[in-house]
Amino acid sequence: MANSSIDSSISISAVGNSLFEAKDTFSLQYDSDPQIFPDGKKIVYIRNSNDIMTDRKNKNLWLIDIKSEKQIPLFSDDKQYSQSRWSADGEKIIFVSNLTGSYQIHVHYLEQNRTALISQVQSSVGRLTWSPDGKWLAFTQLIVQKRTVIAKMPAKPKGAQWSKPVVVIDQAY
Repeated sequence: MANSSIDSSISISAVGNSLFEAKDTFSLQYDSDPQIFPDGKKIVYIRNSNDIMTDRKNKNLWLIDIKSEKQIPLFSDDKQYSQSRWSADGEKIIFVSNLTGSYQIHVHYLEQNRTALISQVQSSVGRLTWSPDGKWLAFTQLIVQKRTVIAKMPAKPKGAQWSKPVVVIDQAY
């Protein structure tokens, strides 16, 4: 049984201004996919936010200089950025973005502040990474292809009693 001496009523107007509301999500930001440069002096990361005007998520590319504690926007616009990775020498950052209209791989040269498109892929890229020597890139990509015909069976002669046809499994689930 409740204690009648405790007043459990709370003024809604007093609490109303301090509660988190749905529209407040547009004011939130969070970081993801931090990539620490090997010398530990810089971090590149994705800064995530929500745009109230378009009801879309923004994923921008930012850099932290550890010594100065400055956060520097490399790309902070209405495009989307992901999978940023340092080159072995720290002079370049690769990333995936829709800068050119479709999601492609780009390389950003830090000292020159220049960016180049380096792919013309037809479907999304995953697990983007540099080779250890920094000369090559590797990534995964789902490729939709027609199934390969391993062998073409001859036509069954009229009246023939053949065994059941072979079942070919060419895709794992």
